[in-house]
Amino acid sequence: MKRIYMSMTDPPPNQLPQLYGVNLQRATKFTYLVSAMNIMASIGVRARCLGKLLSTRLYRQFIRPKMEYGMAIAKLNRDDYNILQETQNTCLRKIYGTKTNHSMAIIHHLANLEFIVDRVTTLQAKFMPDDALFPTLLPQARQTKGLRSWTSVIRKNKIWQSLDTTTQLDHHMVTNSGLKTAIKQHIKSTHIQRCQRKNSKLLNQCRQQLGIDPILWLPMTSIEHNLCIHYRLGWITNHQQQPCPNCHQTTHLSKQHLLSCHRVHTFLSIPKNISDPISFILNRLPKTPPTSYQKRVYWKIIWPKLSYILHQLHRTYRPEYYTTPSPPTNQFGHLLLQWIEPPLVPHASPSNLNL
Repeated sequence: MKRIYMSMTDPPPNQLPQLYGVNLQRATKFTYLVSAMNIMASIGVRARCLGKLLSTRLYRQFIRPKMEYGMAIAKLNRDDYNILQETQNTCLRKIYGTKTNHSMAIIHHLANLEFIVDRVTTLQAKFMPDDALFPTLLPQARQTKGLRSWTSVIRKNKIWQSLDTTTQLDHHMVTNSGLKTAIKQHIKSTHIQRCQRKNSKLLNQCRQQLGIDPILWLPMTSIEHNLCIHYRLGWITNHQQQPCPNCHQTTHLSKQHLLSCHRVHTFLSIPKNISDPISFILNRLPKTPPTSYQKRVYWKIIWPKLSYILHQLHRTYRPEYYTTPSPPTNQFGHLLLQWIEPPLVPHASPSNLNL
């Protein structure tokens, strides 16, 4: 049996954690978390193999639960949150193929993955109803000094505060539906707060609805998936001074220049007052096949053009990757078009139905 717990600080000498009368050993990090991710990466959980959505789901099911063990009843400090968040960032960097943390807020939002600090708040809130762990342990805690520590954790829990029952620790008033609503409101409010921070322009251009972004699961080729994700993350830009392969002007290959150089607003028939026409369309991708004839016609026209222009932007940003001319517009986006309006299956003739 493992008798190790993770903490960045030493406990007081008179409050050493014990299990069955045996002192627990403290560790500042668990290397097996990253080792487990490396093993999963070797079997395909990485940027260019199983796909980003499936890899993120595998991480959520097999890796993150190892970090979450005991979080709901642990009193974590800032260093604990930082090391846990860095561990999650390391796993996501392997999945999405980035070497820095600059795009982490967008990756979390695209994959509908909570930051560690928000995840701890959610787990702690889930331990409060009658059928959870905290009410079961509450009678024992009243007889020890641990109740004061737990009470402070509960009072600081923003979800529990929104339910307005923390002062009395009255868990009988909390219903599962009310708790789920409070958790959703908390996740939404934290996302809004991140959108209001500095350097959150790309995050504001993403969908504001919570949930997995359709660009991760809609039927597309792997190239189309990557181009959409790279555009969301701001990777189809280069701020170094260099000649533009499209207009041959020496400038920074910023998003504004690429959109202007390729006349994206005109090509996609988007008004000029919309600053980012590509994000404008990506934010409106349907989650179910459209039932309206007008919407099906719209996507049959706009999606091949959008896939084509993303391809052109990447050719401008990475010309060394391409050695052949670009294919025409009508050769892009076939998988999504088949999903929007699948081909009709011919009916069997009446003569074939006679037995």
